[in-house]
Amino acid sequence: MLEASNKIAKNKNYKTISRLIQKTISLILIAYIILSLMPIGTSIASGTVYSFGTINIGGVNIRHSVNGNSFQQLPKGTVVQILETLIDSSNRSWLGVYIGGSNVSGYVMAEYVNIMSPIDSAAYASNNPSAIRPGNGPLNSINAIGYVRTIVGGINLRDSINGFVVGKVDRNIIFPYVSVETKSDYTWYRIYSDTLGYCYIRGDCVSLSDAAGNITNTSTTPQQPVINPQPAPPSPFGSIVLTLDKVNLRNDNKTNAFRLGHLAIGTVLPLLSTPSQSEGYTWYHVDTHIGRGYVRGDCARLTSDPAPVITVQPPAPSTFGSIIITLDNVNLRQKPAGTRVGKVLIGQTFNLLSQPVYASNYTWYHIKNNDGIEGYVRGDCAKLNSTQPTITEAPTQPIVPLNFGYVLVKLSSVNLRQEPAGKVLDRVDAGELYALTGNTVSKSGYTWYPINVRGNNGYLRSDCVQYLTQEQGQAYLAGGNIDSTTLPGQLPVDTLPPVVGTSEYVITIVDKVNLRKSASKTASAPFNVPLGTVLKYSRTTFVGSSEWYKISYNGYDLWVLGSTVRKMSINEYQEWNATQPIPTPQPVAGYVKTTVRNVNVRIKPAGDVIDSIATRGTVLPYYGTQSVGRYTWYNIKLASGALAYIRGDCVKVSTETGDDITQTPVAPPSGGGQLEASYTTLMVGSSGDDVKRLQTELKKLGFYTGDINGNYTDEVKQAVMSFQASKGLVPDGIAGPNTLHKLYNTVPIGSSTGEDLSFEMIYPVKSIDWWTGGIQQLWPKGANAKLKDVKTGIVFWVHRWSGGNHVDGEPLTAADTARVCQMYGVKNAKEIATKNLWQRRPLWVTLGGSTYAASLYGVPHNYAGDSIPDNNFYGQFCIHFTNSKTHTSNIVDKYHEQAIQYAITTGNNQIQ
Repeated sequence: MLEASNKIAKNKNYKTISRLIQKTISLILIAYIILSLMPIGTSIASGTVYSFGTINIGGVNIRHSVNGNSFQQLPKGTVVQILETLIDSSNRSWLGVYIGGSNVSGYVMAEYVNIMSPIDSAAYASNNPSAIRPGNGPLNSINAIGYVRTIVGGINLRDSINGFVVGKVDRNIIFPYVSVETKSDYTWYRIYSDTLGYCYIRGDCVSLSDAAGNITNTSTTPQQPVINPQPAPPSPFGSIVLTLDKVNLRNDNKTNAFRLGHLAIGTVLPLLSTPSQSEGYTWYHVDTHIGRGYVRGDCARLTSDPAPVITVQPPAPSTFGSIIITLDNVNLRQKPAGTRVGKVLIGQTFNLLSQPVYASNYTWYHIKNNDGIEGYVRGDCAKLNSTQPTITEAPTQPIVPLNFGYVLVKLSSVNLRQEPAGKVLDRVDAGELYALTGNTVSKSGYTWYPINVRGNNGYLRSDCVQYLTQEQGQAYLAGGNIDSTTLPGQLPVDTLPPVVGTSEYVITIVDKVNLRKSASKTASAPFNVPLGTVLKYSRTTFVGSSEWYKISYNGYDLWVLGSTVRKMSINEYQEWNATQPIPTPQPVAGYVKTTVRNVNVRIKPAGDVIDSIATRGTVLPYYGTQSVGRYTWYNIKLASGALAYIRGDCVKVSTETGDDITQTPVAPPSGGGQLEASYTTLMVGSSGDDVKRLQTELKKLGFYTGDINGNYTDEVKQAVMSFQASKGLVPDGIAGPNTLHKLYNTVPIGSSTGEDLSFEMIYPVKSIDWWTGGIQQLWPKGANAKLKDVKTGIVFWVHRWSGGNHVDGEPLTAADTARVCQMYGVKNAKEIATKNLWQRRPLWVTLGGSTYAASLYGVPHNYAGDSIPDNNFYGQFCIHFTNSKTHTSNIVDKYHEQAIQYAITTGNNQIQ
């Protein structure tokens, strides 16, 4: 313990001594710097002593303030002019420095600078006058290149671009700025504040001004470009000339930033700010004919040549109007809310190529940028440059109909708001008709219609107006008897024609609209539908500020968000409905009956649960099956008319009335057989095909002499009793499973031993369609069947595990696997796979009193479905019948069809 205590004491003493040494070194360094800054002599040029140093390691951070955010990294050997010395709260020394040639000022930690002697500093200053900061004062001696004035209140001042907020300022505050940079889709000004020092302010919050605050140019309401602009003053940051051809202009100083276009060799460009460093390159922020962006330093050099004035000619008039961009570096997208394909800049004007569209809660303008790229600009980044014709106080022409349609005011003193749910600009009255100037907007639970009233652009709430289509508006105007006494935009109420109302349908106005189980943005969405999908709705509701429509889709009651759809007029719906094809009813493939309670119903095989069926024994029509995973799925129709899927192990195939469908009984094969079957109990009152087969077999054996009519009468009962007595069964006249197995010489499903290898051919050999021929009943899942290989004559037993597109089966026993291997000429089942023996093998199978042609794909697969552990066959194989389909491609395989045809032809050629 004593030794440990001594060790701790020594460590404490060592740390204390270390701190004292570090502090002493810092004080000596500070004293040296102060002495070096004192005027001890006269320099060659000005009589001022300068101090310089070199960065002693690579990647040193230069910061906007002491302990502030880094905005650049300096390589080893960079020469800096030392302007001031500071010590932070942690007693660390900082130097205020200036980097000549790049006009960069900031702060670095003193330990990363090797300070030159006064003599070396004087010599360096004499030989490198551009390395001396103008004014040579501390960093807070402003060398402003202009002024900005704030145009809104509560503006954030940040320590770096997109950095931490260090303060807020009010409207109409004037700041000097020392540099300008464009990043993150905004222009940023580095300003100087008397209270905060150097910091950054966003360009959309200020206007350029003079020192007195007089606005010289506005970034929020840019002026139209002029055709013959006056020559611009030279850039305060100089110019560059491109030294390579096809130089990339990028929207940020990164090698993987978005490319705005190419520039030609020899092009002279004005610099918009001081050069910056990124990814080991110098980057020049320049203005070009295709927009503002960044050029890599190794593709250009600084030049004294004056840069040309960058001008953009105003576009020719467009029938759809034009827009002016109100923010800087706005994304141009391939389609509304789509992939970015370019950039447009603040103040640029573009013709509209088509009517504005509404998508993803925004209006979008279709334009072509100066680089010839077509795309869409979001409406909140631009404004209409030449608005649609407005209604004046003394119109000489009728209202010009617009493609957007009209609204008819239904109530008195309706507020016209500056923006949806915004402040009131004006009021309109009942009976007034206004042309829409754009697309509708959804906000605060309402749809809002944009109009122009007496020169004011604003919005009317949907519950206060009636929407009219363009055609309806024209008809309305034609019948309105407008005279000189009618106010602009008004029609006498008593002359109004009837207004055509809206339909009970909505149409989606964006792509991939979610249809949800409840009126919530977080509810599960079993379906999504494309743009232009028409949906019938029954009612609407509001959840918070969002409007929801309850709609019907594929028989399901679901919900759709109001901002993703719009109501259709009756005429519009009728026109749409007239173009729709008349649906052709799909034929029913059969019926299934649920065998358990609360069966899940899904929108697709193994998909989301959309409903459930509570009652066991519910009968449902089905239209086809699919095999997904280890299950067969039935495509059923619910009582509501909705189509869905249900898992095969939860149902059994039945008649339309719910009766079980039995396997067709077969005649006893020669030598005895163990064919499997399942039967429905028959008694007096039963009817149908099963009773016909019973009558036929009893008549063949001499126990029944009546008609084969499918009705279980007393005469049939007496015949059954006679047969039962002959077989030692209880003569009760009821044809139950035991009686029918004796009658047809079959055994219950799954009880055959597979030992009987006799095979009875019943001619002619037939083709049986997988989907319509009844194979699911003749060879149901879980049953065993005996098959014969056509080419070798080998007989083997197969257990059917599952299969929706064909039979998925396995050899019943190890002996059956050995016989399959003998057919293929291999030693074990694995060799069938390793030798890729995919060729289809033609088969015969006798079921239900007929011999059918089939085809075997014997390569083992679907190992997860293996259900017989001791048969020496790991996995399963596939047995196809006519028109059955493969697992993966879901098509009818031509090789299986060829093998089936071979089995039919070969079998029928054997008929003597």
